[in-house]
Amino acid sequence: MNHLVRIFHQPAPNLTHLELCDYQPFETIPFPNLFGLEFPKLRNLEVTRVNAWPEIVGANLTHITINSFLDPYALNQCIPYSPNLKVLKLRSIWNLNRLLSFSTWKGIALPPGIRFTIGSSTMCPEILALFSLPQDCHLKVNPSMYTVPDKPLLSYVLPDRIVSLQNLRTLTRLHIAVRFNIGVGLRLKCFRLDQVVFEVSTRFSADIPTMVEQNGTPVMWFLNNLHRIVLRGVEELRMEGFVGPVEPRAAELLTFLKRMPALSRLITTDANEGIFRSALDNLYCRVAVVRVEG
Repeated sequence: MNHLVRIFHQPAPNLTHLELCDYQPFETIPFPNLFGLEFPKLRNLEVTRVNAWPEIVGANLTHITINSFLDPYALNQCIPYSPNLKVLKLRSIWNLNRLLSFSTWKGIALPPGIRFTIGSSTMCPEILALFSLPQDCHLKVNPSMYTVPDKPLLSYVLPDRIVSLQNLRTLTRLHIAVRFNIGVGLRLKCFRLDQVVFEVSTRFSADIPTMVEQNGTPVMWFLNNLHRIVLRGVEELRMEGFVGPVEPRAAELLTFLKRMPALSRLITTDANEGIFRSALDNLYCRVAVVRVEG
């Protein structure tokens, strides 16, 4: 990296996007003194195994992406340097730089309204525990592929401390889409009015017959671990792709619907209409069923 510092030593007054990557395994490098750190228009920074950026770098940043390796202490120092931060993405984090004592850790405070993404990581709970999220945070979580774990997966990804956020306690719409190809892909989008506030995208094991036999329909098992606080205000539910090996059983679908006492509108495809109407017959509330093509 030192040779790059020598080459790129002149100021870059129009630079808006900078990516820095060190490919040495198990090592990080200091933030390099590229362009003499004079890039006043820098808005997007992406780093891989690069340590904390100085205050002069963070002043105008709006988008930060961190790949592979995360040092919580360094990030805790850097976030206050970025008062204009709007988007923070942590991708493929497989290693946290230092062991933490979560009993004394105060949490990295993120700015209001931030869009926070944790992508392709098996460490989602540990990463979430590092942060103090604002009440209006837009949270997106993409856990790595899971088979059925010992603990409820959504409770694992969405601990009680996160559930208490205001925008998760006032959800009005859920949109759940399933795709079955090699394994099962699921995308859950949660809305407060017309604003997406929480998203989960994940994949399940390709061994669907074993999962169904041992645990019930895997996707419904996953969804039935959504926290009651999250579901209690939902008025509109849209479910797509629940066919074939992922078609819900009537009992588990009814269990899911009962946890939404405010539900008044259910949107589904022609292929699912029969089983949904069957489950709704056992509800004591009036729910309109709307069909869409699919």
